[in-house]
Amino acid sequence: MAVVAAAMLTSASARAQPPDAPPVEPVADEGAPEDADPRAPTPEAVEAARQHYRRGTTLYQEGDYKLALIEFEKAYQKAPNYRVLYNIGQVNIQLNNYAAALSTLTRYLAEGKDEVPEDRRAAIEAELPQLRARTATITITSNVLGAEVLIDGVPCGWTPVEDLVIDAGAHNITLNLEGRSTSEYVTLAGGETQVLEVALRGVSEPAPRVVVPPPPAPVVLPPPSPPPLVKDERPVESPVPVGMIVGWSVTGSLVAAMIGTGVKALGAQQALAEVRDRETTNAELDAASARAVRWSVATDVLLGASLVAAGVSIYLSIDAVGDDVALRLGPSQLGLSGRF
Repeated sequence: MAVVAAAMLTSASARAQPPDAPPVEPVADEGAPEDADPRAPTPEAVEAARQHYRRGTTLYQEGDYKLALIEFEKAYQKAPNYRVLYNIGQVNIQLNNYAAALSTLTRYLAEGKDEVPEDRRAAIEAELPQLRARTATITITSNVLGAEVLIDGVPCGWTPVEDLVIDAGAHNITLNLEGRSTSEYVTLAGGETQVLEVALRGVSEPAPRVVVPPPPAPVVLPPPSPPPLVKDERPVESPVPVGMIVGWSVTGSLVAAMIGTGVKALGAQQALAEVRDRETTNAELDAASARAVRWSVATDVLLGASLVAAGVSIYLSIDAVGDDVALRLGPSQLGLSGRF
């Protein structure tokens, strides 16, 4: 902090005694008028302010200016009265808090207006230039917006902070944002105005303290329609109709059964021929003949069924593949023709 010069401020002679601002006035006990200010302090708040004021006066007389300042500020918070601002300003001068004293005494003159005694107004107006000579003005900018600014550990706003009046001397400027912190030291002379650029490390884009709207909903496009088929072209993979599969499966089964019965019929015919070639009874001959007939009839029946099933399967196959395949019948031919 700045060292107080040998020549003290013009109010130095009065500092041996506590500030002489009268205590806050009590609120009348009678009912308040209908148009009374709803922000007016309650009787309880006024009594609490009076107690803080008395403790502040006692502490000031004992030379404990830091605690006296706390009590006076509490009194003003409980029941704001411009007279208490004079006490707060004088205690700040004792603590070498020149920027706070300058701000508080300026507010005292502005809020007190014509109620401030002329001799006190003149004394304060004579003090203000000396206070300004012990303060400086600083503007703090950064590569990000909305970073918290602390001066000597005391929060002072968010970047950018413009035209802030602080005490002359050396100060630690700290910026905080989302867990990142950067500090710089600066020394200011009395009456100096300085612009300080503090870069918050690890941040490349501005981060304004604004609510970011949610991103728009994604646009869902309908699936593309399949390309039209070119004439005389069919898909590479086309499903085979169930009827066609069943038809050829039945046909294959009948053909297999016909082959089996045909083999049995041939065996029965050979057995019948062997019986005829040797001596035998009529009963054995009749049995061999009946067995040969039975297998031959079964083979003929399965042959006919196989032909019918094959015809149905061919019809279903022609119907499945369309017009490109045709059944050709003629005096000496039977077949299929088409393009594949």
